[in-house]
Amino acid sequence: MSSLLALPSADRPTAVIAYILVNNAGQHLKKPAVDTSDQELSGVLATHVFGSYALSRECGRRMMERGHGAIVLIGSMAALFGIPQVSAYTVAKAGLLGLTRARATEFSPRGVRVNAIAPGWIDTAITRQAHQDDPARRARILTRTPLGRLVVEDVMRVLQGETPRCPANIIQGGIP
Repeated sequence: MSSLLALPSADRPTAVIAYILVNNAGQHLKKPAVDTSDQELSGVLATHVFGSYALSRECGRRMMERGHGAIVLIGSMAALFGIPQVSAYTVAKAGLLGLTRARATEFSPRGVRVNAIAPGWIDTAITRQAHQDDPARRARILTRTPLGRLVVEDVMRVLQGETPRCPANIIQGGIP
């Protein structure tokens, strides 16, 4: 995490200024809970929780100094209901929901909105890998998905408030 120290600050100015942070770091681990080692759990937590905690802290500090900004953490439906064989991932994503609420209460009085989205399955290389050898799993996922397909980039833009159809500017600590 020493690279976080290189973020722009008053004594290290740069042309890059973050107005929005979309925190989308992730690590997936499909494995029964009883077979998941402490080291594997630690790795998943380090990516999702520690990484998001540290990056949102450092970006949030600079955003609050300016009096405005937005932080979006990418959660998961796994944090809201049980999914077999992904307990480490579920624990990590549940931690992000708590982090979102805590950051919102601290940062919003100083002009920084903090929200999470839990969009379900998004069509990425990681999600394709997660069910590539398990067509029955993919079928179960799609039957629980209202759209009947994986979330794609256009839907993500709506969820992140980039279109007028999503009132993200009035949500604080929300997980749509």
